[in-house]
Amino acid sequence: SLLKLSLVAAVHDAAERGKVDLRRRISRSALPRTAEESVLDALEPEHELSIGELCSLSLVTSDNPAADYLLRVIGKEAVNGLLRDLGLEHTRLRAGFGDEEISAAGRASTTTAREALVLVRRLVGERPRIGAVLEGNLRKGRIPLRLPEGTRALNKTGTLLGVVNDAGIVYGDETDVAFAFLSEHQADPPRTEIAIGDCVAQVRLAVGEPVRRPQAVGPEHRSSVGPRAAV
Repeated sequence: SLLKLSLVAAVHDAAERGKVDLRRRISRSALPRTAEESVLDALEPEHELSIGELCSLSLVTSDNPAADYLLRVIGKEAVNGLLRDLGLEHTRLRAGFGDEEISAAGRASTTTAREALVLVRRLVGERPRIGAVLEGNLRKGRIPLRLPEGTRALNKTGTLLGVVNDAGIVYGDETDVAFAFLSEHQADPPRTEIAIGDCVAQVRLAVGEPVRRPQAVGPEHRSSVGPRAAV
C-alpha cells in the first residue's frame, strides 16, 4: 500500500494533462467490492464520490477498493512510468489492490527503504495536495505513535500478512525528519508497530524534539523486532 502514493500522484498528473477529471463522480455501486474492510461499506449504493475523493480515501484510510478503481482508470504503466521518472530503480507496482492481488500476489510489488524515503519526500515536496491529504491519515500507530499531540506529521502505511511498513515525514520545531520502515515475516505485527514508533521517538530525542511517553524508549522497552529503516 505504500505504492498508493505513486498511484495517486499518477492520477493527479493525468488530471493536469486533461486525461482524468478529478471531479467526475462514480456511484458506490460501480466501485469494486471486497471481502476485506472498506470505508466504502458505510456508504449507500447510490452515493457518489469524485475521482479526487477516491484518491484521498486511498491515502487517508488506505482503502483498497478505491485504489483498485483508480488503478483501473490510470493503469499500472502510468504508475511505473512515474516511478521511473523519479529515478527509482527497485520500486515497481506489479500487483493491484483487488482481493485476488493483496495476498501472495501483492508481494510482487517492490520497493526499498531508501527508495520509499525518496518517494515520500519527492511526492510530498512536489505535490502539496498529497502532503495535505496525508496529514489526515487515520493510521497513526506506527511513525506517529510517540508524537506529542499537535505534532505535524504525515505517513503512508503498507500492510500484508507479516508485513508492517510505513513511510512519512515528521515536522519539528527545529528539525524535520523523513522516515521509511520496511519489514516482513513479522510474527507479532503490533509489536513491530511499537518498535517503529520507538525508533521515531529515539531519533526525535536525538535531534532535540519532544516525544510522548519518552520513558517508553529506554532499553528495557525496546522491541527485539528490527524492521529495515531509512532516515
